Amino acid sequence: MRRLALLALAMLLATLAAQADDEPQPAPLVQPRPLESFAELLERPLFSNTRRPARFSAETGQSLDEKQLRETWRLTGIVLRDERQLALFKQRQGDQREELEVGMALEDEWLLERIDSDHVLLMRNQTAVQMLLREPGGSSDAPPPAADAPAAPRAAPAAPAEAAPTATDSNGEPVPEQG
Repeated sequence: MRRLALLALAMLLATLAAQADDEPQPAPLVQPRPLESFAELLERPLFSNTRRPARFSAETGQSLDEKQLRETWRLTGIVLRDERQLALFKQRQGDQREELEVGMALEDEWLLERIDSDHVLLMRNQTAVQMLLREPGGSSDAPPPAADAPAAPRAAPAAPAEAAPTATDSNGEPVPEQG
């Protein structure tokens, strides 16, 4: 019986081998492409909503995404609340406000890396943006008055100076002074 089973198995294997040799091998459906053809795909940032590489402005050397971030958000404060250091941001053209700790994201892609006393550092991919608390050239350059400092005494209003009589012509119009 065992011999019969082995003989049947050998015949079956021989039949399958003959059928496999008779059938043509299918061609691969997709030819593999060289790695260089994927260069554009590999340059795109993985953790960006747009999946587009950063573009740079030739005149400022600044990333256009960095410029857009600065035009959209302003650092308005750095505070310590319940032993947590927070950076306060406000939209320049809008009412949205954000309170972020280190490790949190602004605009879903700019990660807050560091909070210092007068600036913060935001990172996106390999682009770093430093935002100052007091922006140069803005009205926020002057430091706010200290809360515990005594108020400066007000000066007494100046007494109005006596007005010199003005010469007028026959129509009542002032006549320019002759010097």
